Amino acid sequence: MYRLVIYGRAGQREVKSIKFKKPEIASNQTINLMFLLHQHNIPIASSCYAEGICHKCVVSLNKKEILSCQVNLQDLFKEKNFVKIEVGYL
Repeated sequence: MYRLVIYGRAGQREVKSIKFKKPEIASNQTINLMFLLHQHNIPIASSCYAEGICHKCVVSLNKKEILSCQVNLQDLFKEKNFVKIEVGYL
């Protein structure tokens, strides 16, 4: 079982926890994090339609800033089965 936790830094709370099974990760390898967050009604800022130009969709992963539109599920869970994403304005 894989688990993605979205944490809101502004509100100091867990916003959502999403669980996946391994086949779901493998079959959704082209889905990026931004699209997944939108599917779960989590607002992510963007004005470039996921082209990676505006840099508004920045989230923190292990204290490193990444663009949610540039990372897919398979890459996100490459090393661990638990991932915590921090969104600054939530």
